[in-house]
Amino acid sequence: MNAYDLKSSGSPGEDLRIWVRASEGRSLAERTLPRAEVDRFVREIETACGEPSADLAALGRRMYDWLNGLGGAWLDGALSESAGLVLRIECEEGLGELPWELLGKDGFLASGRHGLFSPYRIVSEGERPFPPAGRALRIVFAACSPEDVRPVLNTEAEEATVLNGGRLLPVELFFEETGTLEGLAELVGSREPGWFDVLHLTGRIEMSGPEPVFLMENDIGFRKAASPADLVGALAGTPRLICISGREAGVSAGQGGLPLFCRRLAAAGRLSVLGRTLAVGDQSSAVVAAGLFAHLVQGGRLDEAVGLAREQLWRSESKAWHFLRFYSAGAIPEALVDPARAGGLPSPEPKAPPEYLDDIGLVPVGGRMGFVGRRRAVQHGLRVLRSARGDEGYAEGVLLHGRDGMGKSCLASRLCERIETHRRLVWTGRIDEAGLLNRIEEQADLGDSGSFLNHPGLILAQKLRRLLAEPLRERPFLFVFDGFDPNLEHVKGKASLKAEPLHVLKALLAAIRETESASRVVITSRHFFELPRPVRLHALPVEPMSAVEVEKKTVRLPGLHRLMRVDRSHFDRSLVLAEGSPSLIDRLDAVAGLKDFDYETLLANLAQAEPEARNETLTRYLLEGRDQASLRVLAWLSLFELPVSRPVVEAAAGAPVAESLLAELASLGLAQAGLDAPEGETGYIVPWGLRTQAGRVLSEEDVSQGCGRSASYLYQRWRRTPEDDIRWAIEAHRLAILSGDGTTILEIGTLLTHVLNRRAHHRQAATIGRLSVNWGENVRLLTGLGQAERVTGRTSDARGRFERALTIMDRSGRDPGTDLDRAIIQANLAELLATQGESSKALELWQTALPMIRAAGDPETRAGAFVNIAGLMEERGEVEKAQALWENALELLDAMDDPGVKGATLVNLAGLLAKKGRTSRAFRLWRESLDCWEKTGDERGKAAALAAMASLSAAKGDLDRALGFGYEAIEIRRRIRDGRGQADMLVSLAGWEGKQGRRDRQRELHIDAVKVLGDLSAWVELFKVLAILGTTERKDGPVFLAQALRLGIWVGIPVEDFIHVAILLFNQIGPASDLAPLIATAAHYFVQSTSAGHPKKQELEEKTTRLLAACAEVRDVPHKKIGEWFTKKGLDDPEQFIPALTRALEETVGEYNWLFSRKVFKRPTWFSS
Repeated sequence: MNAYDLKSSGSPGEDLRIWVRASEGRSLAERTLPRAEVDRFVREIETACGEPSADLAALGRRMYDWLNGLGGAWLDGALSESAGLVLRIECEEGLGELPWELLGKDGFLASGRHGLFSPYRIVSEGERPFPPAGRALRIVFAACSPEDVRPVLNTEAEEATVLNGGRLLPVELFFEETGTLEGLAELVGSREPGWFDVLHLTGRIEMSGPEPVFLMENDIGFRKAASPADLVGALAGTPRLICISGREAGVSAGQGGLPLFCRRLAAAGRLSVLGRTLAVGDQSSAVVAAGLFAHLVQGGRLDEAVGLAREQLWRSESKAWHFLRFYSAGAIPEALVDPARAGGLPSPEPKAPPEYLDDIGLVPVGGRMGFVGRRRAVQHGLRVLRSARGDEGYAEGVLLHGRDGMGKSCLASRLCERIETHRRLVWTGRIDEAGLLNRIEEQADLGDSGSFLNHPGLILAQKLRRLLAEPLRERPFLFVFDGFDPNLEHVKGKASLKAEPLHVLKALLAAIRETESASRVVITSRHFFELPRPVRLHALPVEPMSAVEVEKKTVRLPGLHRLMRVDRSHFDRSLVLAEGSPSLIDRLDAVAGLKDFDYETLLANLAQAEPEARNETLTRYLLEGRDQASLRVLAWLSLFELPVSRPVVEAAAGAPVAESLLAELASLGLAQAGLDAPEGETGYIVPWGLRTQAGRVLSEEDVSQGCGRSASYLYQRWRRTPEDDIRWAIEAHRLAILSGDGTTILEIGTLLTHVLNRRAHHRQAATIGRLSVNWGENVRLLTGLGQAERVTGRTSDARGRFERALTIMDRSGRDPGTDLDRAIIQANLAELLATQGESSKALELWQTALPMIRAAGDPETRAGAFVNIAGLMEERGEVEKAQALWENALELLDAMDDPGVKGATLVNLAGLLAKKGRTSRAFRLWRESLDCWEKTGDERGKAAALAAMASLSAAKGDLDRALGFGYEAIEIRRRIRDGRGQADMLVSLAGWEGKQGRRDRQRELHIDAVKVLGDLSAWVELFKVLAILGTTERKDGPVFLAQALRLGIWVGIPVEDFIHVAILLFNQIGPASDLAPLIATAAHYFVQSTSAGHPKKQELEEKTTRLLAACAEVRDVPHKKIGEWFTKKGLDDPEQFIPALTRALEETVGEYNWLFSRKVFKRPTWFSS
């Protein structure tokens, strides 16, 4: 092909110089034309071209004559050579953007009658040179169609036609599946520069003011405009060719912003851009792609490939063939690839190691970069998971439901990845309350802030509300329940939750809703199920993959890719039988790549099975084809619930096991591989659904012996470094129980219980300890179990454990070497007795233990003993002795140089001195504690010391000093998000400001406290602050008291507090108010329904009866007719007066005066229906 340059130059307002040169620099034509004449010519062509009935041939001839007439009929001469013609256009935008593709003499040059014709526009200098790559052409496809831009484009249809053509070419196809700029950047950035050759981009172009933008999607599927500069930044300079198939609604094909977008994209990125504006619904891009790529894969020139693609469009009778426009920064690359060095047809890259939904490696999912399709499902799920209460479509989580093998776990993993602000807690199988709390303790890293999870007086709902409102408010979780079906039961073909899972799930979802937490729930299940309102899971059905998604998936699978080339019939039958199941496709890919495998028989077996059973049929077929030796290895592997390496399997088998055999089992999908095992080697595990079937070849004796050997192996390895991942010790303990080896169970259980207690995993420690004592007892195990049970609220059991441990020690005789163990047991028992009110007995135990602790204990243990005994003595009024022990503790702590423990002891001692009136010394110790907290970085301790100093200053009447300490403390508590500490300090500050006469500031602080407590769902405390506001703010007192009473109706408020507020509001509004009888009736009813056994029940009934009597009296209701009046007003029916009271209270408050959300409450538990 001969190349010619068309150029122009001239400043605005001046005549325009236009010239043509041959590629070797020879001048062929040159003219200087008036600017107005050129502008008129451009306008006439553009206007005519935009007409629906434009005569394109006439326009092409007119443009030909104009160009030919620049001098010497140069264009006639160029055509006479019949070698094809490349026209490189480097003119200003008006002249350069004319449809030179229409050029024609006795027909369009693009039709090929004079040889290949390929015009392109040069927009800047300096495309970076890249030599042709010696490999197959690599193409990335990306399609964008935001759901909030109508009509939504049918991008799948275009992808399907391009895919069908691409399968026949030696190309490597890649797909960006999110439609986002970030996803495109991640894909391109995952490879080195120059790795990809072509980006094919489909979507909409529109003008944003004077700037053209490409409409991409954000991660929830809505529009996100990308400028040329945005795209260049995301692509980091590669690929070298970008093909844009741009749709524009409301404009004629070829008009709009795409030409300008392509020009600016090519200039900004110093690359080549091929763009085509299409009307919405036009699907002819496949013709362009086929013609373009077919030439490029053969090492053809880029300008030739574009010319051939345009010629094919013209031959296909496309009405918009001439709008295929090519732009380049400087000279275009001669070729993108060199097929002579490619080495034959390309094969897909080896499959990446699997990723996992959980952190253990039990739930394998496809890698993020290999994830195909499901874009809308991901986007819709993200909308729900990021929604806030009150948003349209809000729910506390999503339910991904669909039959086995549809990729539900993989989809859940993608959702987790996209919610980057949340940590994930993954649970597989059956759920229960204890297990959920154990898992939270393990993964949430709560430390002391999670101690309430062990509080025996709190029900699950209360624990979860506090968990989400306090420690997890700024560290939200995604609670992922994978494989949820064991929690369901089926009645008349309908799935519903079993009792315990319903209790747990409802409590968790309600806590999310009531605290307005950012945490969310994701569930995967074969079945859809409903939940009782108001909690809700947004149901997302996970359907089979579409035909296009299957095509895109199989392009990257090496086994099926090979099968397609060697046996197309088997390939096509495989996809038909897979019926869009990504799991089955992956497994077929694994076996399709095996040599000497009877694939025909497998397909025949699959064809006879129902679609839901084909994964199981494949497993059964593979198992039937294995020899006995490999089946036994698989069975040994099935004993484990964590991924293990070859040495662990060998320990179970009691014989050598080849790594190659484990790898082969994994390649067949009978095991999962690629996990981190304890030794850092490749780990293997048998999938959950296969374990029972795989283990059938082992006898009971085999199982017992194998579990015993592997338990010992794992335990000995963990014992060398007991601070390593504790899950291996728990697994060793489980295996030891299966083996029935009591000695090993006790040994592992004893150490494990103490390690779990050290990590504050007390509930799990109690579980391990209780399982272990079924096989025997020892002093250390009983001590550790007692400690765990004491913390988790099983105090009676804990006391029995400690006393039993002491009995065993007494029977074994006095051994000075065990004095410290005895002292520790006595100390634990003393702490427990002290909490039960048996302080005398507790003190006696402490005093007995103290000499042993003094003799054998380390400084920290001795200091702790002094602190505990001092506390008991203080309670008994023995202040002098308590102070002496505090001082002893401080001396030990000074020697230890442990600022954390010393700080806590200083605070305790300061508090004791403050009670004795020794305030100067108390302040001095508190200030010293501040230095300790500064060293440790413990902001919480620092705030506590400042709060104590503020309270003591206020007690002494020094309110200015109290306010100074208090505001410093609250600033720290805000910074560390200590909600309860903030609220307490705000209430104190409000009281001190009020005493100073600053009533407005007092009101502001009280209202701030209410808002903080509302965020924490601390309803009882919030009720009390509203009551304070109601008494201190006379003008608005009824508004605050009405809110308190409205709150008190719907949450569990102590009866005395409720009646107190009811009386306050009653007195402020007076008995003649319409609200008064409702308040009096509800108060009386509350006393009768909730205060059985209350010591003040009679007194409270008398108070509420007086309220009722006052209402009757002011209405002149005779005593004998009070009952009739009650009935007439509906005051004898709680179904009437409770809703009436609620409405009346809300009217009293008004629409905009509420300080907390009323949406979070359910029916009151005391409200008898």
